[in-house]
Amino acid sequence: MKHNYSLLKLTQQKILIALGFYCMVVMIIPTQVNAQTVISTNHLNNNNNALVTFNIQNTNSVPIVVRSISCHLDASPANNVSLLYNTNPVNDNAAPWNGGVVGAGQNGWIEGGSAVISNSNTNDGVVPVLDGLTVTIPANTTYGFALSATTLRYSSLSLGSVNTFSGGGVNLITGDGVSWGGTIAPSTPANYPRGFIGSITWYPISILKINLKDITAKNEGSKNKIQWSSLSELATDVYELERNIDGKNFIKIASFKANGQASNYSFTDESPSLGDNYYRLKLIEGNGNEQYSQIVNANVKSFENFSITTYPNPVIEKLYGSINGKIENNGTVVLIDINQKTVQKSAVSGANFSINMKQLNPGVYILKYSDKINVYTQKIIKK
Repeated sequence: MKHNYSLLKLTQQKILIALGFYCMVVMIIPTQVNAQTVISTNHLNNNNNALVTFNIQNTNSVPIVVRSISCHLDASPANNVSLLYNTNPVNDNAAPWNGGVVGAGQNGWIEGGSAVISNSNTNDGVVPVLDGLTVTIPANTTYGFALSATTLRYSSLSLGSVNTFSGGGVNLITGDGVSWGGTIAPSTPANYPRGFIGSITWYPISILKINLKDITAKNEGSKNKIQWSSLSELATDVYELERNIDGKNFIKIASFKANGQASNYSFTDESPSLGDNYYRLKLIEGNGNEQYSQIVNANVKSFENFSITTYPNPVIEKLYGSINGKIENNGTVVLIDINQKTVQKSAVSGANFSINMKQLNPGVYILKYSDKINVYTQKIIKK
């Protein structure tokens, strides 16, 4: 019996040692780098209007992607939901209004996603409204956000208060000077501060083997130079450079195969739009994994040898254009909507032209002029 008791005790000790080792192994397993984090606000549902703004601050050493948004909606057969974001934080001068109009392409605001939610119900509380978003916030950076919906609910907050909701090194910030509400440009003190009622879901994007060091955009007269560098990459990786000139659509303008080692890259945009041009990289690995870089901006103030002056802009009925610089015969003016559909096309002879836009829907359009030696694009806003 004594021998058996000693054997049993030894066996128990081995089991405990084994369990201890197993627990240590479990404890040191790192958190998955693509794990999602949800940040929810606890604001009361005591007000409503069509839009509310807030900031999202990323304090991590890697970029993050805002993947989905939930919010509180009133009962409605259909809710038109739209998310705008700005590479600058929201402040007293950065609201997404321009003459009472809310929309992308104004004051540096870019559309992050949109949807139509059918049969929303107040009893449902906070409901998912946008998913599959790809809004990338760089490391140690704060972006401004504006969420609009037909029957969006939000909270009235006290003046002087700032509320921060956090998770995993990311802060959702609402309050005085940050959270504006309403459908027209805010005026003190009617439309602030307002509190976003809902949640965001985000994840870090350090899952790619492509390690992007930086990306910059710089205007050089009538051209823009975009440069970026990597710390590591594979020869099977691809960089796609995208440009946005209307606040809604990023369009691929160039593609590069990776060198397979830490490298520097440069691309000159020969035909940017007059005004703000936004650029980002789509990083694609050979196995199909993708992510986006941060957004950079270059502003073209004037064209050295060729430009077109348009007026009035915004336009209600007729747009007039005046061509400055050397031109060739058989020029063409094309008007393109946000879906990249040509809505008007006409030949131009001489230095002046006009376009009747009275029958077009309000929104952002791209005017494109081209002849044998010139290509020119400009953003036009139809009221």
